[in-house]
Amino acid sequence: MSRSASFVSLAALSLLVSIFAVGPAAAQDDDRSTVTVMGEGSVAAQPDRAVVRFGVTTRAETARQARSDNATAAKSAMNAVRTLDVPEEKMRMESLRLQPRYEYNDEENRRERVGYESSRQVVVELDRL
Repeated sequence: MSRSASFVSLAALSLLVSIFAVGPAAAQDDDRSTVTVMGEGSVAAQPDRAVVRFGVTTRAETARQARSDNATAAKSAMNAVRTLDVPEEKMRMESLRLQPRYEYNDEENRRERVGYESSRQVVVELDRL
């Protein structure tokens, strides 16, 4: 018998054995115990805490001016929050971002820098609602 014929015979025999072995294994009962649970629930409560996040964004021709304008605007926003009697430790500024602004020039088929944008996020946590 040639080598390829032996290989084909061996492959066919392996296939037959695997087909007949799967049937009895699949038919066996599973003796493991199982527990199935289904449920639904809901909770209702008055809110007692709020976190307010808002952004302050400014645009200018230079990065320095955009950042300076943003600092002024953010300070004004924080002062407005202070008038609401929010404790100082419950207010913070975070995530200052400064990036160039671009607009697309159709005539020259390219984008051009037209200035800068500065953004800052202000976070206020309120515990007395």
